[in-house]
Amino acid sequence: MSSIEDELIQSLLYYRQALDQQNRNSKIDGQAIWRDIARRTGASNRSERRILSLNKLTKWAIAASIILAALLSFYYINFSQKPQLVAQADTAIKSVQLEDGSKVTLRPHSKLFETFSDSRSERYKLEGEAYFEVVHNPERLFSVQAANGSVSVLGTRFMLSSWGEKMRVYLEEGSVKIETQKRDSTVILSPGQSTIINKKGMISPIQNSADAKEFIDWLQQQLIFKSKPAEFIAEELEQQFNISIILPKQTKKITLSGSLSLKNLQISLDDLGLVMGGKFIKKSDRVYVFKSN
Repeated sequence: MSSIEDELIQSLLYYRQALDQQNRNSKIDGQAIWRDIARRTGASNRSERRILSLNKLTKWAIAASIILAALLSFYYINFSQKPQLVAQADTAIKSVQLEDGSKVTLRPHSKLFETFSDSRSERYKLEGEAYFEVVHNPERLFSVQAANGSVSVLGTRFMLSSWGEKMRVYLEEGSVKIETQKRDSTVILSPGQSTIINKKGMISPIQNSADAKEFIDWLQQQLIFKSKPAEFIAEELEQQFNISIILPKQTKKITLSGSLSLKNLQISLDDLGLVMGGKFIKKSDRVYVFKSN
């Protein structure tokens, strides 16, 4: 907290201590106490001030105690709860069931954190990509923060990814609200729709009738693509296997359709290289370069 907040809390604590002292000693000098309080809070610098009676000081202390409790509660809720790691997927897909019965399936090299939880709200943060199956509960809001925005639901099934600075959402069932990080733009998705929040924090136009296979194919350890540039496919392999792929400029925009197995890195690279008319050569640890035949 700032120094101003520290001084305020110290002053309020002093008021509370004064009240406790009064209960123990009815002969306490109320004017002396207020002069010390004025000195602590800066009131002594005012050209005019009134000396409070002990009864008024008692009322002040009670009010101050209430304010102090509210401040401390606000601080605890907003600052003291650190994100807690719920689950982490390394080289394989990992599923976890949350306390409310919801299920989250993490793509390899992804992490899920819990940032806040009470009877009315459950908040998470995602790094990577995951498929959410949220138990319907109209009394409790379920939200996930990722990259440049957040997704809020009451009960639904959706895919959320946040690789790099881009956030992508696909809704399979139910309804979700997508909000930018600055909360200056919001959209509601219906089943079969998808959208992206780009690195500038802007929500792209909603895509209707999206093909679910292209969003949740990794659950079956496959990559399915239709009329996608080679650059997009390379990015998917980078995310899946935690590698870096270098493509020549002239090959990045080549359009491809088909599928790749995601069970083995070398097989995936060999199959993609074959389709693109070349092969991938390992340049260094976890870095691969495409070379045309």
